[in-house]
Amino acid sequence: MDSMNAPDLGSVFLGPKGENADVFERLLLEAFRDHVFWRRNFHPEDGFLVQESEKHRPGYQQAIDSLSQELLGLLGELKAGVPFFSPRYIGHMSSDLTMASLIGYIATLLYNPNNVAAEASPVTTRMELEVAEQLARMVGYDTQRQWGHLASGGTVANFEALWVARNVKYLPVAIRWAAEELGVSGLRVPLPDGSAAALGDLGLWELLNLAPDVALDAYQAFQSQLDDPYEAAQAVTRHGLAGLGYQEFGRRLSGGFGDALPSGVVLVPSTAHYSWEKSCRALGIGGAQLVHVPVDRRFRMDPVALEETIHRLASLR
Repeated sequence: MDSMNAPDLGSVFLGPKGENADVFERLLLEAFRDHVFWRRNFHPEDGFLVQESEKHRPGYQQAIDSLSQELLGLLGELKAGVPFFSPRYIGHMSSDLTMASLIGYIATLLYNPNNVAAEASPVTTRMELEVAEQLARMVGYDTQRQWGHLASGGTVANFEALWVARNVKYLPVAIRWAAEELGVSGLRVPLPDGSAAALGDLGLWELLNLAPDVALDAYQAFQSQLDDPYEAAQAVTRHGLAGLGYQEFGRRLSGGFGDALPSGVVLVPSTAHYSWEKSCRALGIGGAQLVHVPVDRRFRMDPVALEETIHRLASLR
């Protein structure tokens, strides 16, 4: 955003003393009333399920009284929480939230979309894809080739990223075994040195060091040689790490390649969040396979140290 058009900082947050409470309340009320308007105008011929006369029943009043009482109790307990909104508090990396994010979040909760499938969330799924495209553009990725989705937090995002990276790393092995099962031949892939080779002629080291794009292109090429893409997907799943599990996958590696390679590792900066080790453990990679690379004075991974680490690990094969 152009600095000349950047919003005034005072308009972004609710404020340490609730300075923008009137604005926040007005916008929340607008969101709520607009949602109720939508409900009342969705097939208005259906009529009202809750009649006004029912609101005078003892059971109804008791339920509302209980709801109000529980809310007051919850609000009281929450006051013992951490004042992330205050500039006085710097004990964690959390901070105050913007009014835009809070109002947008609360407004969307009223519609209860489920982004597990587009038919359950036709609007918010589109928005999710738009956010992924915006993030890709921000970090310089090709927006025509990117794909992403919103995770519930940083730990889940790291877990999913490592999950995908692990599956893509072992994908060429699964494609090779699936091709052998279905009698598919002629799959050729480009190698890092610029040459090309048949997938079936590569050793384990070469298979595991194919670039992600090459591995994914090989999968598409494999699918194209079969009449039924679903059959190709099922075959790769049957022979993949996620389908076989580490123990059976390891046995097949030993039988097919001798498995002379050391365990795969995950390279992270020395300042890495603890969720990386947690993810390595959860995915079966192993916490011991997490390799920390030194950082520079700005806490960025030192590229010289990274190169040295890669060469050292490569020499162990």
